[in-house]
Amino acid sequence: MLEWIAEHGPGSYGLFHVQDDEDLGDFGDRKSGDDHSNVFRIHRVLNGRVDELPDPFFGKIVPDIEYPFPET
Repeated sequence: MLEWIAEHGPGSYGLFHVQDDEDLGDFGDRKSGDDHSNVFRIHRVLNGRVDELPDPFFGKIVPDIEYPFPET
């Protein structure tokens, strides 16, 4: 969807924050090998392109954001 927006709306811009717990860096055309399953990523639409960048505002999901579950 973001690629379509960048292609058809070259004056469009914005940020899309993503946390994909299945992004292990080994799927489809993204075979980087970088595990992003525990972090937020930013998809930036700017000047007709989409760039994926690290998110400087949110840290790791575990242990920074999720609450620890009490042991039972």
